[in-house]
Amino acid sequence: MNEIIKASKEGNIVRLRELLQNPGMRTLAAARDNQALIDAALFGRLNIVRLLLEIPDVKVDAAARNNWALIGAAWNGHLEVVKLLLDIPCVKNNAAANHNQALKDAASNGHFNV
Repeated sequence: MNEIIKASKEGNIVRLRELLQNPGMRTLAAARDNQALIDAALFGRLNIVRLLLEIPDVKVDAAARNNWALIGAAWNGHLEVVKLLLDIPCVKNNAAANHNQALKDAASNGHFNV
């Protein structure tokens, strides 16, 4: 597994910062259609999502896989992550992806604040 994806999924921001100091590793941050961002959003790792969005390749493709980062955050009720993602134009412009799946998932899980 990509070390950046692993650190993001586990919430290990210290390790992620360490990895991102290496320019070669920064290029891997958006690997597998932004899997690191998707995992961080899914698990509500707000600081990691912020850190990853500082990387241009991640930010420009933050709506990868029909906005799965947004859908994952909404599904689990991570309101602050949802708000942060919606500040990104490509995410906001694609918020209705998959027939408003993010909103449907949030509601079906009782996260009406999302």
